[in-house]
Amino acid sequence: MHRLSTADTTTWLVAHDPLEVVGWDDPLVEQLGHAPRSAYVETYWLPVIGPASTWAMRRLTILLDAAPEGYSLPLAELGRELGLGAGTGRSSPVVRTLARIVAFGLATPRGDALAIRRMLAPLTCRQVRSLPEPLAIQHDRERAAGHEDSARRITVEVPSSLLCDTAPTSQVTGAVGDARAGDAGGTAVRSGKPAAAPPAPLPATATGSVSRSGNHQPVGGVSR
Repeated sequence: MHRLSTADTTTWLVAHDPLEVVGWDDPLVEQLGHAPRSAYVETYWLPVIGPASTWAMRRLTILLDAAPEGYSLPLAELGRELGLGAGTGRSSPVVRTLARIVAFGLATPRGDALAIRRMLAPLTCRQVRSLPEPLAIQHDRERAAGHEDSARRITVEVPSSLLCDTAPTSQVTGAVGDARAGDAGGTAVRSGKPAAAPPAPLPATATGSVSRSGNHQPVGGVSR
């Protein structure tokens, strides 16, 4: 699905006031994700998308639970309910908040309606590394503790591109330290945007393997 730029999103939102809101059906994320009113979202998603976007997701999904087929919501009314004021221009707080949840893939324009996710996926590795160091470590520990139970509950194959296992604590700490030291990737690490998929391992060849010393060894034989 093509994702609009922030400028195009704000233009679309202003042009579609009152906003028609519908659910974004995604069975995989709904099975593996976290409700907008969950402790996971409050603890880990909030530092990534900010408090206004977190409360917007809560409010929009509460209304969606009451009207599963969708509903109409004036932007000024939503802004006042969130404490963002009644302004509805392109630079108004409520429009910028909605544009932010679109930018993070939590909502998307679909025709003349805004489709909202009912559940939020687990954070990507890059997003975890953008958290304050204590939260990143806590997130890894909780994921590790719940990994076995989660594996028993999952009944569908999960694409590795969608759900990214968080890095070990030592890697998270190192990434945070590198970012604070001003390394070349520091800005990207703190951005909270999804990281590129890691390169695939080299496939094993049919003619042999490479020893730790770097010498090629034939199949079935061991160098002496």
